[in-house]
Amino acid sequence: GVRQILAIFRKLQVPILVLKLWQNRIEGSKELVDFIHWSEGKLRELHLSHNRLDLASARAVILAAATAKSSDGQPCYPRQGSVPLWLRLEGNSFNPPALQADLTSELAKLGTTLPKTACEVDGNSPCHAALCVLKPPPPIHLTHLYMNGASGRQGPAATSPPPGGPAARPASFQQAAVGAAPKAP
Repeated sequence: GVRQILAIFRKLQVPILVLKLWQNRIEGSKELVDFIHWSEGKLRELHLSHNRLDLASARAVILAAATAKSSDGQPCYPRQGSVPLWLRLEGNSFNPPALQADLTSELAKLGTTLPKTACEVDGNSPCHAALCVLKPPPPIHLTHLYMNGASGRQGPAATSPPPGGPAARPASFQQAAVGAAPKAP
């Protein structure tokens, strides 16, 4: 599975810029966290939507990106001081507002805040994988999670979700999205 693929990339020293692992029934984050640290900021996009990541796994991936350092001790993200890691985590087994509360607490222990760590990007935001309009840009673009404006900033991260957003979704939306994955042969 994912562990073997990431191990091969590391063994062969293959720099991965975009890693799309959506809809793969991934449940844990240890290998992903290790890969984020190993890549030292070369990874530009990490697509983990519609897997089975729980709150602890999502938190671990976000914290890994937020704290990753290069070999010279500099933060890996935002890349070149201006481009956050594009991180897709929607459709997993966690509740986004619960993730927001959990991250707020964990980031406070690290002496930072969610607004300094992540820009929430939705379909209405001018941010994209190669640009964050926030100054200074945070380490991470969190896409389509709708954590109720978790960034706490004005601008793209503070926009409300589009019609049919979380208020219109049933409470079991996250679990239903995971269950929608096709069955393995």
